Amino acid sequence: MPQIFRIGAYVIYFWANGSDPLEPVHVHMAKGTSEFIDLVNSITDV
Repeated sequence: MPQIFRIGAYVIYFWANGSDPLEPVHVHMAKGTSEFIDLVNSITDV
């Protein structure tokens, strides 16, 4: 999975096509064996 960046022990990366059926684009934040996943719905200008 493409790594976006690293903050200390945390690694942030994205996954655009995780399985079949296709999953929406989402971002992972991992530290060791713990992991958080957030769906990316859309990017809008504020």
